[in-house]
Amino acid sequence: MVKAIYQAARNLEYKTKNVEIVSNNIANMSTVGFKRELPFSELMTRNKNASFKQLSDFAEGSSIATGNQLDVAVSGSGFFVTKGDDGNKLTRDGRFSISVDGFLETSHHRRVQGQKGDINLYEALVDKDKVITISKDGDISMGEKYVDKLQMGTITKQDNLLRGDAQDFQFEDGSFTPAQENEFKLTQGYIEESNVNPVIEMESMITLNKDYEAAQKIIGFFDASLGKASEVGKV
Repeated sequence: MVKAIYQAARNLEYKTKNVEIVSNNIANMSTVGFKRELPFSELMTRNKNASFKQLSDFAEGSSIATGNQLDVAVSGSGFFVTKGDDGNKLTRDGRFSISVDGFLETSHHRRVQGQKGDINLYEALVDKDKVITISKDGDISMGEKYVDKLQMGTITKQDNLLRGDAQDFQFEDGSFTPAQENEFKLTQGYIEESNVNPVIEMESMITLNKDYEAAQKIIGFFDASLGKASEVGKV
């Protein structure tokens, strides 16, 4: 009976973690480039081998027009490569801007990487009328001047993949797989919305709450039974 209480408590802990995951998904429904986390139950349904490693759903979100020449949406499996003090990270958040020293950076102030490294667009700060063009393949130009090509990565496996707080991802060893041009398409003047479906998340939340209540009742039942057994033993 003690073992049954332990197993029910473990299940309760498991349900609590899933509620936190779904809650976080719902909270990020409007976050640009956000990729929903898969609740453990859904992970085990998709993969028959029971595993408790947390995975992300990289399904593509909808693209919306912004008209901003520094906003870029990704279609396909590509990710923008960014660099900071903690190394390279991958993101689908294409809300870029130009820093005071002329470098192309993300909304979290990480430098966007090109084939040559950091991308500098300082001339666009000096000349506000300078038109910046980003092609579907990632070629960046200012007017007639070619600047660089966006470096793009892809995630083929989620082993050793760490999820950051800024809608970005990083492998433990800092490496990533370069994306091939046929694996992605960029659209300038657009951003990718979160891929969270509110209907799916609310259904998951309702189911999890019911399962949580059931687990609580099971623990209560076994606890009461154990108490009665203890009383009988004292007679």
